[in-house]
Parts: sequence; structure tokens; C-alpha cells
Amino acid sequence: MSNEYIISTNMVSVKSVTIVSLSFLLLLLVMSLAAKADESRWKLIHSDHSDDEAGISFYIDTKILFYISEENLRVWTREIYTDFSNESLKDINCPDYMYRNIGCTKYSENKEPLGPCYSEDTPNEWIDIEPESLEEKLHDAICVDVESP
Repeated sequence: MSNEYIISTNMVSVKSVTIVSLSFLLLLLVMSLAAKADESRWKLIHSDHSDDEAGISFYIDTKILFYISEENLRVWTREIYTDFSNESLKDINCPDYMYRNIGCTKYSENKEPLGPCYSEDTPNEWIDIEPESLEEKLHDAICVDVESP
């Protein structure tokens, strides 16, 4: 009886360890896929990091990009700097080459919200897109199918 009991107990322990191990691996797989899904949602449209200076990586959200009129697109952007990041909602007027900021939140390195990027009383007026700016890169990335008047 004692040998059968020991073998039976060992088999239960091995099964328990196997189930826990498989559950852990499944959890890691799900977390990895979720991280990949978030990464695939953001498309890099500009990066200017170099070895000797901090730079910026500029992304657009490819899942939430929509027309608010025939000429205007609304898009989420993400700017990642060395020690903080911004997520902004912007409107782009494709034919007139203009943009406006709708909202923006600044985040710490640990992705904790730090507050708005600018004061809430900042007017959301249309601004001309300047050459070689991040907004020009954004315009060029999303306005490919919008025709000028």
C-alpha cells in the first residue's frame, strides 16, 4: 500500500505541476499577443533618435482614424521621448494643409498620466502645417487618398 500511495501521490504532484506550468505558459502567450496587438495598432511614421542625443518616435493609431468631414481626418498620435510621452487627438485638414489639436495627455516613462499637455483654455484653432514638422509627416502619412480642391 505504501508504494502504491507514494506513486499515486507523485503522479498527482506531477500532474499539478504540469497543469500549473501549462497555465503559466498560456498566460504568457496571451499577454504576448495582447502586447503585439497594441504594438500593431500604432504605426511609426517618424523617428529621429541618434546615439548622442535624445530624440522622438512619432506614431499614429491605425485603428482609430476617421473622417470628420470630406476633407478632415481625426487621428490619435503618440510621441515618445526619452523620459515622457504624449498622446494627442488631432484633426488634419488635408487639402488646406492645416491641423488642430483636440486634446493631449502627457505620460511618464512608466505610462502614468501626468496631465494635459497644454492648458484647457488653449484655443483649438486651425494651424498651418510647417514644412518638415511632425504634423507634415502626419499629413503625408494619412492624407494619401484625400484629394485637394
